[in-house]
Amino acid sequence: MVIREGRWSVGHAKSCYDRAPGCTPLASLMRKEPEEAMRLLVNRYRIFLTRGIQGTVIQFEDAETQEFLHQF
Repeated sequence: MVIREGRWSVGHAKSCYDRAPGCTPLASLMRKEPEEAMRLLVNRYRIFLTRGIQGTVIQFEDAETQEFLHQF
């Protein structure tokens, strides 16, 4: 997920390295059904960001997303 024009977006499919066995690859879903990919990504991020017992560190590889979130 990245910020584009002040809104969350699924980003580029070629940047996605999700390869869960037996499931449709996320990169393929990002190209064909971006709304469904966004729903799945939001769920994943919610799970990851609410499981930190001792804290959570977030790293942004995308400069625009990092700049947007540093405003808060």
